[in-house]
Amino acid sequence: MGRYDAATNALLARPRDAADPSASTMGAYLAVFVPGSAFASGALASWAHEGAQGYSYQPGSHGRLVATQVTSVEPVASNTVGFGVCVASSFVIVDGAGHVLESQGGIAAGHGVAVHVEGQWLLRDLSLTGSRDCSAEQGPR
Repeated sequence: MGRYDAATNALLARPRDAADPSASTMGAYLAVFVPGSAFASGALASWAHEGAQGYSYQPGSHGRLVATQVTSVEPVASNTVGFGVCVASSFVIVDGAGHVLESQGGIAAGHGVAVHVEGQWLLRDLSLTGSRDCSAEQGPR
């Protein structure tokens, strides 16, 4: 999840890169996912839209945009696992002139699916579920 967090944080800081297939930040993000991931495509489309409006994200009071901790892992098949996560976020959204538009943060539960492909684990899906309270766990701080 460290590669996911690093790639996500880089794209949040420069969401306009999500519309540029030659951007290294976009390549790093896509490298974390199985080819054709609907989750990755949806996130990139959303960030590209925000980037086109001149928006970007900056770390909030906790100093990191997004930090994800795996809380459980359950084998699904010989090359597939399902896993639970707690995702901590802390960011401000700013416009092209640097004006703060919104501030968000908190800890949310999520679930993902990873597939072992050619010697590495790649994400197939990652979504927030809200099905349990991560604040009671040792979530990322």
